[in-house]
Amino acid sequence: MTLSHTLVCALLLVVMVFAPSIILAAPDSYTRSNNKIPNIQASSPAAGGATDSNGGCVFNAPYNNHRGESWIALDPSNPSHLVGMSKFFFDPLFYLFHLGSYTSFDGGNTWSNEVIPGFDCQSAPAFTWVNNTDPNLAFDANGIVYSTMLPYSFKYNSVGSQVWGVVPDSAISVVKSTDGVLYISYGSFPSHLSPESDVWLLKSTDGGKSFTGPTLATQFRFVTAAALPNTTFRNGISYNMAVNPANGHVLLALEVQSDNGIDVQLVESTDGGQTFSAPIFVNDPATVRDGTDQFQPTVAAGPDGTVAVAFHDHRLSCPVNDPNILPADMGKGVLCFP
Repeated sequence: MTLSHTLVCALLLVVMVFAPSIILAAPDSYTRSNNKIPNIQASSPAAGGATDSNGGCVFNAPYNNHRGESWIALDPSNPSHLVGMSKFFFDPLFYLFHLGSYTSFDGGNTWSNEVIPGFDCQSAPAFTWVNNTDPNLAFDANGIVYSTMLPYSFKYNSVGSQVWGVVPDSAISVVKSTDGVLYISYGSFPSHLSPESDVWLLKSTDGGKSFTGPTLATQFRFVTAAALPNTTFRNGISYNMAVNPANGHVLLALEVQSDNGIDVQLVESTDGGQTFSAPIFVNDPATVRDGTDQFQPTVAAGPDGTVAVAFHDHRLSCPVNDPNILPADMGKGVLCFP
């Protein structure tokens, strides 16, 4: 299928309060153990409105195909309450989907699934989008969960090619909330005009009813969504955001490209996102600009203010006797991806 991508889109904030209706996902072949930790299937059949490949509206369409691009958040007021989101595919062949939710009130033992209303042709005929994607979730202290997402529309022409509208210059967005303040950030990809990626910050003090900004938080060099050097591993996430619950500081973990490898850096705002500190390196000094890659960081902070950053580390050679590694890759240096 030939794809010529131009896109009509909008970045939206959704505030959700989920009712405690529980559906136990049926066990199947995906329910298996991982190092003696049992996997629990969160997905189950769901239905909702869908736009088909001819542009028609399908009522009560089954969203029982692939799921992807997942996100999960834990309610700080009730640790047994978890909410997840992902793409729910209606027609994978034609890349047609809407975002759906996963909700658990028993610590993840059982889950309910729902196509998120308000975007499809059945639940929102006057505000219909063909797809919506890129979910992010965050709870506030009162158990209200916020989400940002990217709805967009396109159609297929007579030869089966996607025909879109305007391409956005922003990528994934992140939403975080603490002390009654809600933050949304989004990043722009580099272009032929500039190798830099920008991170912009929006701020709300009234629960998302209004926002100030956007304010430029930071700018850095970033590898685009193409494969990383020497691998076929695709990379499209340049940063991650958290708000420290102990002091309200805004934290950004960055994936920064140098002339000799990719490194992880951290910047911090102590004044509500108005200004940010100079970046510091997170990965070990021996791996900074050494030709190996450290990438796709995630930052989190605990109630006592402790900050943790996790990331992929590409410095080591492939294990020799790991059955998860392709035989041709065993023992290779800085080329290892299972």
